[in-house]
Amino acid sequence: MKVLITNISLMTYGGSEIDTLSIAIYFKSLGYDVKVACFKYGSPMKELFEKHQIEVVPLLEKALTEKEFDLVWAHHADILNYCIFQEEILSKKVIHHILSPYEYLESITPYSKFISYFICNSNETKQKIIYEGVEEEKIFVFPNSAPSSYFESYHKVNFLNEPHNIVIISNHIPKELMEFLEVHPDKVSLIGVEGVQKEVNPELLSQYDLVITIGKTIQFCFAQGIPVYCYDRFGGPGYITKDNLKMSELNNFSGRGFNRYLTIDEITKDIFNNYRKNLEMLDYLHEYAYQNFNQDKNMEIIIKRLNQITLEVDLNLIRKQFQMLKRSTLAFMREYKKNYMVQISNTIAQGRVYVKRNGILEGSYVEKHMKIKDGRVNYHFDMSDLDINEIEAIYFYPSYGDFIKSKMIITLPTDQFTIQPLNAVKVTDEFDYFVCHDAGYMITGDVNQLSELNIKMKLEILSHVELTLVLDRIYYEMKESISNLKRKEQLLIRDLEEEKQQVKLYKSQLAFYKNKLLVKTSIKIKKFFYQLIK
Repeated sequence: MKVLITNISLMTYGGSEIDTLSIAIYFKSLGYDVKVACFKYGSPMKELFEKHQIEVVPLLEKALTEKEFDLVWAHHADILNYCIFQEEILSKKVIHHILSPYEYLESITPYSKFISYFICNSNETKQKIIYEGVEEEKIFVFPNSAPSSYFESYHKVNFLNEPHNIVIISNHIPKELMEFLEVHPDKVSLIGVEGVQKEVNPELLSQYDLVITIGKTIQFCFAQGIPVYCYDRFGGPGYITKDNLKMSELNNFSGRGFNRYLTIDEITKDIFNNYRKNLEMLDYLHEYAYQNFNQDKNMEIIIKRLNQITLEVDLNLIRKQFQMLKRSTLAFMREYKKNYMVQISNTIAQGRVYVKRNGILEGSYVEKHMKIKDGRVNYHFDMSDLDINEIEAIYFYPSYGDFIKSKMIITLPTDQFTIQPLNAVKVTDEFDYFVCHDAGYMITGDVNQLSELNIKMKLEILSHVELTLVLDRIYYEMKESISNLKRKEQLLIRDLEEEKQQVKLYKSQLAFYKNKLLVKTSIKIKKFFYQLIK
């Protein structure tokens, strides 16, 4: 079975991105031939799709090579329109998965009556698309669900009376939670676009004794047995109880529906005072999640319903009856691509070459602005205008003023010259990582013979997300290194204490034998003098 899944962007750790990945993994586990189409594609989501060997086609760069599918599972009407009217895909079954009742990208299409089935992430979303004209019998509520790995990671933990390791997981953190983070920096960390970008998975959640979040991470915590506090930009109920569970679920655990906004003092009091009481709910919430938010069970229901559908979708008929959508879709694509190109306009490499003479880096330089194509840059510097006599080194800056990762792949003869990265925070076989505005390389050797410089290199501009990931990895490597040093220090202190105790024991034994020897010697001397007098 061939399945096409669409999502407008696959770059950051967002809700629809994670949904796309988990659904693709599920279909692949069934042995289906899975392809994913998007407009934007990049890190860190790119690494996750590659890890699971799922093919992704970024439509801003290339077209689909296959056009016929048994099933199209679509997130976002705009990319579905593009696949139908520009890529001219064919499929007899089309699912439109709507993930929000208010986000503009989650709108229905003008040809919604021809869609096989609609899937909504909550009853709130279902009511919205019914209001917009979708027939109720064509809608299935598929709540944000936890993959089996979260249920498999469930284990009872003896949590303390109050949380000591708290994480806020949010891409839109409200002011009061940011203040809570600032007041408790030793207990609270932040994962999201304003904090550290990380993949949310069972291993990550198991590190914390409280998660503050909304959306699908709520269900993940239920499944895994992790205490969770539902609060974000829409406020929220806080701890989930039997009393507020149904209302929270109705509004997709978004925090909406309660009109409950707290001050930092109220949040602090609520979190710490009611934590222990919430721990009593973990077993109940885990079982509720298993019955209602189990991805495997819910996907089985959807597939069963799909198999019961007898009316086939005619995409050629849709193309014929809604011809006007082709031009509007191409107009959207043109503007979307234009905005995207603005975002990546810094992919021009600004190369510079300086010379160092008498210990001083001279102010004059040769500069080249080059396009980065497929992650490669070819530089040619004419140095004839520079005085290269008696210079100590050449300083080469591959992209002045940008955070980059780069690596020289073809350059000067290595037996004549030495190349050393400057200000790199991380050096690997694949890339040197620079997170400063002074990323460069120092070339030493017989540099006085160079009248020109030809350099070929791999170079990528670091996005904000990737920069955060690099810094995060470096931070945790340093943290682990410091922890290892501390452990070694503790072992040395312990060994030193044992040595001290051993020395103390030896001294005690020495004093005992010394005293014993003195006593024996004294007795012998006395006997000697006694015999002598006698």
